[in-house]
Amino acid sequence: MNGLRHLLVILFLGLVTYTLWSCAQRGRPEGGPVDEEPPKVMSESPANFSTLFRKKEVKITFDEYIKLNNPRNQIIFSPPINPRPDVHPLGPASKFVRLEFDLDSLEENTTYTINFGTSIEDNNEGNQFPFYKYVFSTGDYLDSLNLQGYIDTPEKRVTDEFVSVMLYAVDTTYTDSIVFNETPRYITYTLDTTNYYRLENLKAGAYKLRAISDEMNTYKFDPNQDRIGFWEDTIYLPEQNEEFFNLSIFKESLPFKSERPKQEGLNKIIFGYRGEITEANHEIKLLSDAPEDFNYQVVKEEDKDTLNYWFTPFIEADSLLFSFGNRKKTDTLTVYPKQLEKDSLTLEAKPKGSIGYYENFKIYSPNVPISRFEKDSIRFFNKSDSILVDYDVQLDKFNNELVFDFEKEEEVSYEITVLPGGIFSLFEKTNPDTLNYKLKPKKHAELSNLTITLQGMKSHPAIVQLITDQDEVKYEQYAEQRQVFEFELIESGRYFVRVIYDENENGKWDTGNYLKGRQPEKVDYSRASIHVRTNWDISEVITLPEK
Repeated sequence: MNGLRHLLVILFLGLVTYTLWSCAQRGRPEGGPVDEEPPKVMSESPANFSTLFRKKEVKITFDEYIKLNNPRNQIIFSPPINPRPDVHPLGPASKFVRLEFDLDSLEENTTYTINFGTSIEDNNEGNQFPFYKYVFSTGDYLDSLNLQGYIDTPEKRVTDEFVSVMLYAVDTTYTDSIVFNETPRYITYTLDTTNYYRLENLKAGAYKLRAISDEMNTYKFDPNQDRIGFWEDTIYLPEQNEEFFNLSIFKESLPFKSERPKQEGLNKIIFGYRGEITEANHEIKLLSDAPEDFNYQVVKEEDKDTLNYWFTPFIEADSLLFSFGNRKKTDTLTVYPKQLEKDSLTLEAKPKGSIGYYENFKIYSPNVPISRFEKDSIRFFNKSDSILVDYDVQLDKFNNELVFDFEKEEEVSYEITVLPGGIFSLFEKTNPDTLNYKLKPKKHAELSNLTITLQGMKSHPAIVQLITDQDEVKYEQYAEQRQVFEFELIESGRYFVRVIYDENENGKWDTGNYLKGRQPEKVDYSRASIHVRTNWDISEVITLPEK
């Protein structure tokens, strides 16, 4: 009996504990969906777009607690106000934004726009309320002049959102360098992927129009990271009110600047740089004394602004002096050599296995420079018929690769054999073993043929490219006159067409230069992609957009 009573007590206590725990669980927050909504403006005092403004304070109320992110750089007063109004909150979160003015700093009969950029965000999740603006006038009317347009990025199919579009007043103090040092008189932004912008509430006058990608949100042009676009001529308002001004923003080629070199291997020095370096225009010259058998080779590192300087023999010296630069500028640099392990010759191939009909086969070294090869030690076979293949091979020293060009046939397997001693490094090391590589083009039935007729091409010569939605170039042709473009035996997939108008006939797209007043070369894109299906012959007529 006592045992039964004891058991009932235990069950009762267990039930009470479970009930209390369940109640506690029911009352505890479970998190719920993440708040992704930006703050909303509940009221503005004085009202937005007020005239005869005489207040020392503007108060903007939101529906939740907000904080201001980097307000000093993000909040822009157009035209600029000196002294700059105080902005609150600068510390703890608040449901209000307050702006305190010195009324003597405001010009008479002037419309002001306060652009908040991306500074306003909610206190908890950091959701931004982007590009809110507050407008008021110290006169009895709001300036009502406007201009508008579209922004594009020539080397990109889709232009970035939120490009800053700016107007600078043209007066006796204006110079083009103002974009580097001062904030504009008026500013707006492209707000979505249409890349449309509209500058509103503008005062009559003469202006220069500029646009920058503004990566650091400073409203000033930094050539190291920003793209820039500009309208060449002065814009006059109201004469050009409501006109369209389309701009192309571009990344300038930076002037050459060397970085401090460093030794990475016993016979390898890395020369980093900023700006443009090509095989034809670069120069690295040893200024220190060197032995008579001294030899060197310069190799461009793939996808990096780096030149690898390989040399032999190792020079025992406290320091080595080099000159490094391009045709326009050369710097003198010092390296302090030290004993390190020597690199050995490693050889790799690309592609491996399958090869495209437009593709070259390459043998390269990822670690030391290839200095020469013996063609008699290389055998190129058609394995299907066991006969030698006629091929051309060139050594590209700057990119450190042997490039093989040969005619590819359907359903034919190829084998490339490099006998021992066929490829030499700068240090006279060779491949000790026989190298074998096997290649085979895809069957024609696995590929497609695409014929394109382009309507609305602006000029010739032009480069016509098939690109992916990530702007990767897959195929291209050069046209010196009007023609039909036939891309044969290409991979299936979705492609966009890009047309580069090669004005200087150098076979590539060239960027612009702001201070020199040079626009980038013009580029057109097809509006829609072309779906290339396997084993199809496709013919497309594409009308390029008018600009």
